Amino acid sequence: MVLPEKSEETRPTVLVVDDDAQTLSALQRALRSDTYALLATDDPFMALEWVKSGEISLVIADEFMPAMLGTELLWAVRIASPNTATVLLTGHPQPAVMFRGFQRRVDLILAKPWEDRALRESTLRLLEERAPRGH
Repeated sequence: MVLPEKSEETRPTVLVVDDDAQTLSALQRALRSDTYALLATDDPFMALEWVKSGEISLVIADEFMPAMLGTELLWAVRIASPNTATVLLTGHPQPAVMFRGFQRRVDLILAKPWEDRALRESTLRLLEERAPRGH
């Protein structure tokens, strides 16, 4: 997969990361948009490489993946790309998960199953908040 080139004319890029193929497909369907480019992977290490090598505007990651916790991935994203917005998806919205998300400065935590409209609205809001200002 080719990352969008860095350019002010380029649409923002949203990256979704989930180890479950059905969930990843559902996220891609829910987030399909003309407003932003959409990338998807089941590999958190690949996701982090994409963040380091391209202009990723928003990363949405599942919390419980075999290779890495979503909060660990999103913390690494925050360090590598401080302006990238982060969303944690979890099927287990327990206090420990919420606390980890807070500690790792995640922008938003959403419970699974998510509501498609709320997910799209949250995505657009975070992209708007992180959009470059000026002109």
